[in-house]
Amino acid sequence: MKTYPSIDCVFLNAGTVHRFDFSKPDSVDLEVFNREITVNFTSFVALTQSLVPHLLARNEPSSLIFTGTQISLVPAFSLPAYSASKAALDAFIMCLREQLRDTDRKSVV
Repeated sequence: MKTYPSIDCVFLNAGTVHRFDFSKPDSVDLEVFNREITVNFTSFVALTQSLVPHLLARNEPSSLIFTGTQISLVPAFSLPAYSASKAALDAFIMCLREQLRDTDRKSVV
């Protein structure tokens, strides 16, 4: 933000996906599962928390744009971490949109 203080829109896009079969729990690598949740959800939350102060301080319209997926609504059963992380992201975006509603010049899409 120091290098590019005029930034008024940030497009957040990240995703990783792996198949997990909990009917074979020994085959589930929990470290990979948790990393997928981090990449697909927690990283968006961390970036949002870091970016919102800059965007709120601007006297012009500003936006955060998130990439989503229909899997947030209808899970792919072989992709539990991906499905859950994208559903969590969808809920987070709805909450964020509502919380920023009265800031006049901000949009979350």
